[in-house]
Amino acid sequence: MNMIPNQYYYLVTGLPELVFDAENRKVDLQGIKKELKVNVAEEHQKFLDALFLHYDNENVFAYLRNKPVTNDLGTVPVAAYEEFSENKSLFPLYIQDFFADRAKEKSEETKIEEEEKREISPEVDLTTRYYHFIEQYDNKFLKAWFKFDRQLRNILAAFSARKLDKDVSQFLVGNDPITEHLSKNLSADFGLRGEVALMDKVIHALDTSNFLERERRIDQLRWNLIEEINTFNYFNIDKILGFWIKTEIVARWIKLDPATGEELLKRYFTELKGEFDLNAAFDIENEK
Repeated sequence: MNMIPNQYYYLVTGLPELVFDAENRKVDLQGIKKELKVNVAEEHQKFLDALFLHYDNENVFAYLRNKPVTNDLGTVPVAAYEEFSENKSLFPLYIQDFFADRAKEKSEETKIEEEEKREISPEVDLTTRYYHFIEQYDNKFLKAWFKFDRQLRNILAAFSARKLDKDVSQFLVGNDPITEHLSKNLSADFGLRGEVALMDKVIHALDTSNFLERERRIDQLRWNLIEEINTFNYFNIDKILGFWIKTEIVARWIKLDPATGEELLKRYFTELKGEFDLNAAFDIENEK
């Protein structure tokens, strides 16, 4: 299918058919990924791939723990881990650098220097590199999404660490005023309630003992952020990027709680249908 540069009308209008396998009651993320890769213009491939990198991180963590590497949604083929040293060039630069630095730490002198600075887990180290790597992408959606994603991750990590009586700073990624508050402020809200809108929303999301409800509220924050970023985007690459993240959320809930998953699915189909019929949408808005 040939695409008009920067416009993915036919791809977006076909998204509902890609999402749900009604017969098997599941979302085929691998199939959707392949379809998007085939239909997204070459200049936009790197933006799409940026959203698959967290699967590469997942595989690296499994590899470090000597566990099977099985997630085939990353940018690096699973088979590459079988002969890792021979396939290093296939990995994103931040992962290559991560392993290169780990190799340097084999000398006792370097180990001591690193320990004197601060002990940091491989997961936090790689995740920090991951977010830094993402910052290079010149795309408004990715910049807004990953800024939000990192802040959300840090806030949730801070609450979890404090609950377990752990040093919060050991679990934070990046260095900005928010991470500074999270790592040093001792108040219940880390001094950020009323100052950072996301903190207020997260506190509300966590204000329940029901696990599923808590997770639903957190994913609702993600869903709403995508809607906010793409308010005036209809058929461009940013819409495709938002679609993929929403599809991941739906897939997660189909497994976690099928009823909620299908509810999200219906909502997304409704949203897409409304975007196709823009005249109807404007008529409804004028009636208010």
